[in-house]
Amino acid sequence: IVEQFIRGLGYNVTYGHDLQSAVAWDMWSGVGEHCRMGQVIGSPEYGGLLRTHAVFYTDLPLPVTNPIDAGFVKFC
Repeated sequence: IVEQFIRGLGYNVTYGHDLQSAVAWDMWSGVGEHCRMGQVIGSPEYGGLLRTHAVFYTDLPLPVTNPIDAGFVKFC
């Protein structure tokens, strides 16, 4: 559904596969930071059980966000 929406806007899009862990993508997109609970992201807004596997590659212009430092690695 997301792919169809982006294509409907006139942009190219390709979906990554479901088995791909997206921890690095989440960190660099500013969603959260890696925490010591395994393959999950710690987020001040969403908590510590955020796991994202949907990665889309697109030429849709998106705003740039910086990685965050919520202090999870230092605290946990």
